[in-house]
Amino acid sequence: SDGPAWQAPRTALPVSRHWKAADDEEEVRRRVDEAEARFARHEVSRAVAASAERACALIASIDAEARRAAEEERAADAAARRAAEAEEFGTDTSVDPTAPHASNAAAHGSTERPATSQA
Repeated sequence: SDGPAWQAPRTALPVSRHWKAADDEEEVRRRVDEAEARFARHEVSRAVAASAERACALIASIDAEARRAAEEERAADAAARRAAEAEEFGTDTSVDPTAPHASNAAAHGSTERPATSQA
């Protein structure tokens, strides 16, 4: 014969060998199909993982922006409350409410000195 049996025309094979060659060919096709399916699943998995990474990064970015916006809103609310209180009580809004009393008095133009203990 000219080369391996699987290259020879099928008519040249005895019936039992013909069936064996057909079974082998079917097995090869099945294995190739399985390998292609595994590769496709792998590619899909990689694409899904990449999409999930992008989605997580986007979610983290949105979350950080929401936290910044909430902080800005809290600061604006606090400033609005201070302004409303100042208007209600007639105080200077430029004075830091957390500052010591002496600097508040000085900011209001008071000439009185705060009481100090003398030894």
